[in-house]
Formats: sequence, structure tokens, C-alpha cells
Amino acid sequence: ATMGVSVATLRRRLDRLEGHLNASLYEGDGADFKLTQFGSEVIHAIEAANQVLNNCSAFEKNPSFSNVSIRTMPGTFSFLLRAFLLEYELKFKHINLSIIIDNEFEYSKTQTTDIFISGHAINKRSLEATPIGYRTYKYAYSKEYALRNGVPEMGDLEDHRLILCDACLRKPETLQSTLDLAKRSGSVIRTSTFLHSDVLVRSGVGFGLVFSSELSEEFTLIDGLPDVRHFVYLNVQKEFIVDPRYKEFYETLLTFARNFCLPS
Repeated sequence: ATMGVSVATLRRRLDRLEGHLNASLYEGDGADFKLTQFGSEVIHAIEAANQVLNNCSAFEKNPSFSNVSIRTMPGTFSFLLRAFLLEYELKFKHINLSIIIDNEFEYSKTQTTDIFISGHAINKRSLEATPIGYRTYKYAYSKEYALRNGVPEMGDLEDHRLILCDACLRKPETLQSTLDLAKRSGSVIRTSTFLHSDVLVRSGVGFGLVFSSELSEEFTLIDGLPDVRHFVYLNVQKEFIVDPRYKEFYETLLTFARNFCLPS
């Protein structure tokens, strides 16, 4: 016998399986019964599959393992999450994380996602929105850009390229000033996130928003342009917050995120 069943039961099952596979899985009868080489391979594959299923079942039933889903967007939010995981991966190795990074949030997924990291509070009854803080970005240009294209100044932007972050067009407080700046600039390159804007400015492609805490002598700020604050919110399922299995994970992520951003 194998797989915990009698030879007779195994033969009946193999007969059905042979019909599906159109191949011989065993030969002989009674004491002469034996699996063919292909039959042995099939049995081993089935046993391996059963073991995987058993392991998955044990994982789901074991209270020491927890599943946490996090949804965010590219840029600052995903960078925050990456930094958190690099520091706390081993501490929370008992948690099975599912991470989704979207260009735009799918609000229909709010019922199946535990944590949203976003630039605004999500207005859903099941979620608790916690403001974490903000990162400040300033308009600047690199020495490399100035050497090739001259110095961009507020009164003379016609010959300069603006790196425009689309996120500024979605913020009421920066919409009009960003549109005015685009009109005054000679050309515009649009990016989807603050992080992409920061990278292009640092590469000398144009002038635009750079994370202020990481400015060096290689960059010069442009007078007359307002700072832009990029806010960060943790939107968390209320049931998740009160679940004792996730208490330490949630509090650690909250503290880390607040340290990652300037206080709001």
C-alpha cells in the first residue's frame, strides 16, 4: 500500500487517472502489482502536492502566523515602506505580508486591505486615518544643470526646463502656482511622483522639486517659489488596530513612519 490506502483502492483510483492521462500507470496483478516508471512519478507528484496543501492548511490554522496586506503608491510612500521592511524584516518574520503598489488607489479594495499609505485621509467608515507628517520639497537646480543651461531665475525661465510633479496638480494649495510656473517655463517634463521629480532634478535634467532634507552644496534653491509639503497618512482598518495579533506591528510601523517624516 502507498499514500495510506490499500492496493485495491489505489488500483481503482489509478484506473480513473489512466483514463484522464491516456497512459499506463501500473502493471501486474496481486503480488505482481507494481507501478510503471511513469506511474511512480505521478504518485510522487501527488504526494508532494498533498504535502504542500497540508503545510498551507497548517499555516492558516496556526495562530502564530498572521497575514497583513498593505497598499500604497510609488514614490515617498513606497520608499517609506521599503525602509521599514529593511529595518524590521526579521522582527516580523512571523507575519505574511502582501504588498501592493498601485499608480492609483483602487478604493473598491478597501475591504480587503488592512493598511493604506497615502497622501490623504481615505473617507471610509471602516478605516481610521492617522496623519503621520509630511516631507518638504523645495524648488532647486543642480550645478550640472546650471553649467549647461544657465541659472533659472523667477524672471527668466523661458529657456529652462521644469520638472513638474503631477501630484502638485492634484493639490488645491499648489495647483494654480504650479500651472503658472509651467506657463513661464520654456519646456516641461511631467512625472507621476515627487520621488521621480527629485531624481530628474538631481540628474541635471531640469529644475524642480527636491527633498529638502537631502539638499547638498551641489544644489541651489530658487528664490520666490513656495515649498511643497507632501503629506503622509496611515489609513488602517479599525478591526486591524484592535486585533492583539497586530498590535506590535501597527505601533512599530506608526512610530517608524512618524520618524521618517517631519511632524505635521
